[in-house]
Amino acid sequence: MNTEKYENTFQFFAGYFNQDWCEEHKSHNPDDVIKEFCNVEPEEFKSAVAYELEQYLYEKPTEAEATRFLLERMGCFYDPTKSGVSVLKWLNHVKIKITTNCLSTNE
Repeated sequence: MNTEKYENTFQFFAGYFNQDWCEEHKSHNPDDVIKEFCNVEPEEFKSAVAYELEQYLYEKPTEAEATRFLLERMGCFYDPTKSGVSVLKWLNHVKIKITTNCLSTNE
């Protein structure tokens, strides 16, 4: 898979869900981290992340592929399966949160 086409998504996950994400964001709730992302990042970046996640999910990856994508290729240290949520469902959740709560066209 060409990760360059997901560069913004990589920046989002590696930046907001790095190995110190709980300490940096003073929360163990990933939705709080997404909310912080929504509050501080430029509209173009938020739109790009939502678009890239939409494109990735459109490819219909398997759960194993999505897990490798998130935890290995995107530099994400949050594993949603430890909270009982599949990676595919969580990626879709992130996309929906950004699309419905972050973008000014939806406010």
